[in-house]
This record gives sequence, C-alpha cells and structure tokens, in this order.
Amino acid sequence: MIGCSRCGGSGWLFDPVNRSSVPCAECAMVEAGNRLAEPKDNGPLFRQPEPESRIDREFREFAFKHPEVEKELVKLARKAVAKGRKNFGMKALWEVMRWTFWMEWKEGEEPFKLNNNYTSRYARMLMDKHPELRGFFKTRRLTA
Repeated sequence: MIGCSRCGGSGWLFDPVNRSSVPCAECAMVEAGNRLAEPKDNGPLFRQPEPESRIDREFREFAFKHPEVEKELVKLARKAVAKGRKNFGMKALWEVMRWTFWMEWKEGEEPFKLNNNYTSRYARMLMDKHPELRGFFKTRRLTA
C-alpha cells in the first residue's frame, strides 16, 4: 500500500499520472499554510466492508420471512406516537407484539419465536424506513 508522501500515513492518495503517492488532505493543508491539525493516520481511503455478522444475517432472513413483524411494530409505534410519546422502548413493543401474536395464532399454523436479539435491529430498521419514527427509539452502538 502506498502511504502519504509527507506523513507516511494510510490516509493516502495516489497520483496516476506520476504513479506516486501524494500528500493526504491534512498534509496538503499544512503544506499550503492552512494548518488545521497535525497529520494523523485515518486508515485506508477505501475500506473493505465488514463481514456480515451471524446475528445480522439471521435478522435479515427472519425479517424477510416474517414481514408481519415489521408491520405490527410500525402499527404499535405509530399508536404510541399518536398518544403523544416522543420516544419509547423497542423491548416494550416487542413484548406487546409477542403477546398479540401468541393470542392470535390459530390451530394448525406454524408459530415462530421472536428472538430478543433482533430488537435493536428492528429499532434501527423502523427508524430508517419510516421518517415519522426517526429518533423514536434510543439506540446504542452495536457490539455484536
């Protein structure tokens, strides 16, 4: 890998005409006299996408197989918004939905389990797909 010609960091650029490295944006600013910060290593310019985690893959498959879960969660969240809630816990909606689905299952239907590990993914998905729910669920950084 070619590093910045000034700091040697991996926040690099490549000049295809001269076939050599050129200063990264921060070093170029320093050389131009517009010193904003000391040059630092910002990692590669193009990052490889992180491999999909097992839980993300299982969530995606579950959400595809059971669209009624998203539909029910949206319905419950919109109901809470209509009642004046500014935010609410996905786990609370999850348990209400779990009860509702259990009460409505009919004889002979194939029941499915609602994995608690999917709640944070559903919260993010609902806020991404439904503008009226943006910020409705509090989320933390995903660790798994």
